[in-house]
Amino acid sequence: MRRVALIVAGVIGLWIAVLVAAGALYAGRAADQVGERLAESIQGTYRIGDSSLALVRGRFALSDLHVGRDDEVGRLSLDVRDVACDLPPLGLAAVMRMCRTLEVSGVDLEVSTIALFQLKKPRRPPLRADAIVVDDAKIALAPSALVPGSGAIGVAIVHAEAGPTRLVTPLSWLFALRAMDAQLSLPAGIAIRLTYRDGMLAAQGSLFGARPVRVPISIPPADEHADARTQLRTLARLGVTVATQLVAARAKDWLRDQLGL
Repeated sequence: MRRVALIVAGVIGLWIAVLVAAGALYAGRAADQVGERLAESIQGTYRIGDSSLALVRGRFALSDLHVGRDDEVGRLSLDVRDVACDLPPLGLAAVMRMCRTLEVSGVDLEVSTIALFQLKKPRRPPLRADAIVVDDAKIALAPSALVPGSGAIGVAIVHAEAGPTRLVTPLSWLFALRAMDAQLSLPAGIAIRLTYRDGMLAAQGSLFGARPVRVPISIPPADEHADARTQLRTLARLGVTVATQLVAARAKDWLRDQLGL
């Protein structure tokens, strides 16, 4: 029994040593695969500052990620300070290639036009995650980036949580949104604070006043076969629908207040 225990311990120790060496050896390649997939989706370029891969613990991390494109079609710039992917431990990540939880923080995304997305079908499948956590993210959409005739739109996300996601675009996680605290900046200096919990969206500030206006919203599930451009158009239509619901709810509240009901 002692000999068997020593053999088992030796095998486990050797396996852990192999995983540690493999993590150090392939961390850079894993980071390049992430960058290549993101860059391919917009036919742009990427660069990554640093990366690490812990196959024993089950964690992949990279920092200072930049993906961009700037040509006659338009401009897209995505900068991410930190990305961490929670992987299956003890080397199982080699056969189960999916993030259990993808944590992203320090995001700056600027988009000039949806024509930048998916001009041709990518060769590789999009990244997937069972859950996504976003902290400190800023999204800037240029005039007419989503809705023709609109002005520039800015979104500052303090914290957001989403469920299982297929990352066709950097905004695909919105289809699986579970919770969010954010600030929306619209043309003419309009600022709105948005809070989403349990299927209810609350808005306050500028157009809505200090008292939050709450409406139930139904976020459509992402179409597994939709390309990036289709997903963004769906998000744009959802945004118009939600805005209409909020304005209608605010009008009802105002009328109720005026009538003393």
